[in-house]
Amino acid sequence: MSASSVLRGASFVLLWIPFASQLFVLSGTYAAEKFTPEHPLVQEMVNKGMGFLNKSGQSNNAMYNGDHSQGTSILTGYTIYKVTSEVDHPLVVRAVGVARKLADESASVKTLTEESVIYTISLAGVLLATVDVEKHATQILRIRDYLLRNQKPNGGFGYATGSHAATGDISQTQYATLALWTMGQHNIEIPQEPMIRLINFMIGAQTQDGGFPYQSNGQPGGGSNDPTNSLCAAGLSALLIAGDGVGLYRNKLSESQDEEGIIPTAFKRVMDDAGKRAKVSIDRTRSDSASKRSEDWFANHPYTRAQWHYYYTYSKERYESFLEITKGKQNKSPDWYNNGVLGLRINQGPNGELGAEK
Repeated sequence: MSASSVLRGASFVLLWIPFASQLFVLSGTYAAEKFTPEHPLVQEMVNKGMGFLNKSGQSNNAMYNGDHSQGTSILTGYTIYKVTSEVDHPLVVRAVGVARKLADESASVKTLTEESVIYTISLAGVLLATVDVEKHATQILRIRDYLLRNQKPNGGFGYATGSHAATGDISQTQYATLALWTMGQHNIEIPQEPMIRLINFMIGAQTQDGGFPYQSNGQPGGGSNDPTNSLCAAGLSALLIAGDGVGLYRNKLSESQDEEGIIPTAFKRVMDDAGKRAKVSIDRTRSDSASKRSEDWFANHPYTRAQWHYYYTYSKERYESFLEITKGKQNKSPDWYNNGVLGLRINQGPNGELGAEK
């Protein structure tokens, strides 16, 4: 993600109080707690993080004036809106303005030139669809069309120019997938064909042992480097989010189960008038097999804190949530959530910030 790592990590903490993978051994009251978003410790962390975002955003400091100011502003506003539902909050208003402007700019060109634009415009789509899908419908459709227009022939998303222009970027593909999925959740029509191509790209990009590379042409062995935990988390997230987006994981258990208080608010799913998703013309067994290979990869590559730690943290939250959906086994307080709360508690600073990546 292009924005400051401190802001980026803090923002996703506030959305779901995620969810690091490291098991931190803590002494004291909370060591064996079962956490939920309503737990006092979680609320304390959220409130501290909100204070940091409000102070940082309103001070208009370097995080909001650098090369990635659009993405930083959008992500800040999205986080504040998800926590407060305040449409009129100054930082939400600013974020919506930035997102709408970016959407309008995207309508007049085939491809925007900013290097990290897939990240930024995907976040813009998520924000606008979440805040008010009807009011911002024109801009949301422009973002949808921009993403579909810039999907690679291999099915992935990535850089428009440079040495990686022909390949799909696993990280950028995750963000585009999340944007399209979010739009679909708010009843914006997302064609199935590009989503199926996206799923096929993710399956093809996966390494034989279940990891994901940085760049890929979407074919077995077509990756550019060795997998890492953060890339594998991003790849599995994209695969599962896209699968859910086309209704691949509908089953009687998950459809009938009461999701209130179990599935994170950001992942509540919508159904059609019949209460079910349409059938899709893709073999679920391929996706299930790829997902299982990634689970095995994680089991064989225990995570230790490294570069892109917060990226890994929020990507883990995504794939773990969707794994629960695919298996029909949602748990309001799973181990990965509890471990993550404790891990983030250790790393949250006195002003609500999370430490910079190393």
